[in-house]
Parts: sequence; C-alpha cells; structure tokens
Amino acid sequence: MTSQINPNNIDGAYPVAGQDNNSQGFRDNFTNTKVNFQYAEDEINDLQAKVVLKSALTGSYLDNNMNDNLIYAARIQDFSASKVTVTTTSGTVQINYASGHYQTVTTSGSISLSFLNFPTTGSYGWIRLQIYVTNLSHTVTLPATVTLGVDHLQGYDSSTKAITFNKTGYYEFEFTTSNGGSTITIFDLNRNMDPIFLPSAQNLDPLGAVSLTKTVSYFTTSGTETATLADGLDGQIKTLVAVNVSAGSMTVTVASPGWGGAGKITFANNGSSCVLQFTQGKWFAVGVSGTVYFNDYSQSLGVDGAIDLTTKATYFTQTGPLTATMGGGTNGMTKTLMLTTSSSTVTVNIGYAGWKADGAGVITLSDIGSACSLQWVNDKWYCVGNNGAAFS
Repeated sequence: MTSQINPNNIDGAYPVAGQDNNSQGFRDNFTNTKVNFQYAEDEINDLQAKVVLKSALTGSYLDNNMNDNLIYAARIQDFSASKVTVTTTSGTVQINYASGHYQTVTTSGSISLSFLNFPTTGSYGWIRLQIYVTNLSHTVTLPATVTLGVDHLQGYDSSTKAITFNKTGYYEFEFTTSNGGSTITIFDLNRNMDPIFLPSAQNLDPLGAVSLTKTVSYFTTSGTETATLADGLDGQIKTLVAVNVSAGSMTVTVASPGWGGAGKITFANNGSSCVLQFTQGKWFAVGVSGTVYFNDYSQSLGVDGAIDLTTKATYFTQTGPLTATMGGGTNGMTKTLMLTTSSSTVTVNIGYAGWKADGAGVITLSDIGSACSLQWVNDKWYCVGNNGAAFS
C-alpha cells in the first residue's frame, strides 16, 4: 500500500527566528503533525494485524493465519507439519484436516474414518495418517468417498470398504483430494501395492469369493463345498490351499480358466494346493501339489448319452442297459470309465479306438466294479489300464 503520511505538509522552517511569526503557521504545523501521527498509528495497526511475523509482538500472541491466500515464487527450506494425536480409538474416528497434516491413531477396536475441512474444490489437500493396529481383529473402514487407489490395496474388501491386517504394528496412509473431499485418493505408504500381495491370507468360506487382494486363500470343509475365483490382474499370483478336507471337497469355479472346460478346480485331500497366475486374461496353473482335479473330476451317467470329456472319470448308475458314445479328446488327455451298479451292461461306442484298424470300437462293462482307463494319443483312444472291461 502507499502510505498516507506526508512529511512535506509540515513547514520545517517555521517559525522564523528573530521576527514576529503568525500564529496560524503554528496551528498548521501542529494540525499536520497530528494528522500524520494518526496515519502512522492506523498503518502500523494495520500492518500488525496482517503481516507474517517471526515471533509475537510485545503484548500479543503470534498468529500467522494466511486465510487461504496465495503465496507464490517462494523458496522453502526446513519446513515441518503439525502432529496431531487423535484421541478417539474405536468406532467413528474424525480426521480434521484443519488440525494438521500428520495425525496418528492407536486402535482399541475397529475404526471407521471420516474427514472434515478439506480445502475447497480447486485446491489440493493431503493428509498423512499413521494407524497403530494393536489387534488383528481391528479393521479400518474407509468412507464412501475414498474411491481411488483402492484396487491394489492389501486387505481391502470392496463390499464393506474395510481394510484388514495380517499383523499388528504401524501402518501409514496418505489421503488426497482436489474437489473438497468428494473424491479421495488413498496411498498405502509402507506396504506392497502390486498384484502379488505378499504377505496376506484369506480363510475362504463355503460359497465365498476367492480374494483378489490376498496372496493365499485356504479352506476347511465339512462336506461338498464350492467357491468362485474372478479375473485377476495381469501377472498376479494366487495360491489355493486345502488345510483340512477330511470330509467332502472344495471346488473352485474359475471365471477364465487357461485350461478350458468348466473352469473348476477340485481339492480332494488334506494339504492339496495349486498356484495360479493370471496371464493374458486367464488363470493358468503353474504349480500343483496333492490331489487336485481341474474341471469336474467325475460324471454320473444313468441313461443313454455322451461321455463328458471335461471330467476325469465317468461312472455309470443305470437301472437297465445303457449305451454311451465317446468323442475325440486332446493330446495326452486321460479318461476313466467305471461301472458302479450290477443292474445291466454298459456299451460305450468309440469312433477313434486305438485298438481297431478302422478306428471304430466298443467297450463293454458288464460286472460291478469293472473299469478301464484310456488316454488320447495321436488322434486315438488307447487303453492304459483295464479291470474287467471288454474291448472289441
């Protein structure tokens, strides 16, 4: 601003020594001096109310509130942020942006975050939150406005917006927004955010969905149970482990199986497992341990019909004579046929029989327990194991 103080309206040469001086000159000088003093007081008071100070003026307190005014073309050094300890430790925890950029909370139970006083739309706001998770049962639920950065967030459940943790300790997250908090981005500052998600595990429930944010999904069964696996991210690795399937089995239906067919993985014994990797839009098995079947491993056939080649075995439960047909397979495929009843004979017509010169063959199963194993090699089925089946 331009000062209103005018030193030129005071006559420094008045009064003139040695002569009679008009009293009006004295009055003019006194008046102008007083006016300038008033200007000085007003301007100093205005400066004291508005300027940025290094320390408080005598008799006042320091308040460098910039009221969201712009500071630009500044070179900064040795800055710090205020640390705020949030006293609420369970339930709804309010994070007030105006309180400070770095805030901490220690959980005494599960918490749900909410944010207050983010900068208005057009200004970028960020806050860093340190959370000390004291118990693995404690979760952190994000507000609905946190929609960006959650896709790769470890332990995050999109249906509940809750984050679970695989160990106690300190976790730090940063939250940013440029539209007043209507849309908030989360950054996980001290954990891996790529599709491998190490280390993390899910206890998979019956009829549940295999987690795409945890590396391992394990399960126990008390009967015949099922689950589902959706598409992952390119390069993502997923491990499925049967911790205890002493009763029943677990069958996981895969949305996009690299091995084709029904897309089913069945775990039939304790400790069986498989490692999958998502590549080019499909899950591929890169490791298998124990009894693991890809696609349904058995077909029950009680009436005339076709042999299902997406299963490992077909067993017959007919109450009268049954005729089945068996088409061509894929190189290396194996298939087992077995008769589980003694009601009548099963006749299987095969168009590509390795034991017949013309390719057409017949397998007959007449006694309960009779069975055979076939393998598709060079465009024909060959018998690789036989227990009571007749070939013609």
